[in-house]
Amino acid sequence: MHIKEYLEYYEHIWKKRWREIPLLADPELIRRIGNTFDVVYLTNRSNGTRMPLLNYCEFHGIDTIPVVSKEFSNDKSQNGFDIYIDDYPDLAAQIEQSAGKFLYLPKRPYNTEVKNSDKVKLVDNVNEALQDLLSRAKR
Repeated sequence: MHIKEYLEYYEHIWKKRWREIPLLADPELIRRIGNTFDVVYLTNRSNGTRMPLLNYCEFHGIDTIPVVSKEFSNDKSQNGFDIYIDDYPDLAAQIEQSAGKFLYLPKRPYNTEVKNSDKVKLVDNVNEALQDLLSRAKR
């Protein structure tokens, strides 16, 4: 599948079948994080998939988390946030070079070369990242 076909398929799924897309984290953990930290869902979505994403968040009861849509620069770490949860492997190198930033990197087949560091923590899934954040808030 070429990138154009993939993007068309991706847009189709988000427009027509968003109810079938599984949530990547426990909605209760997401709500607790939202009550503990200033959290946004940062996305580079096109206008065609933004509304289905908002519907998706409402459907799963996590619509209290603001959705921020913006085009990313080549350096995603420069979007003004301190902590990221993202599976994008290039973000790990960007975070390593950015002062005051931290990344939880859910393990995926395409980011296996990234290693743990003081600024990057590999996690098995998003729930693990959220639980770690909540435990740090209690300290």
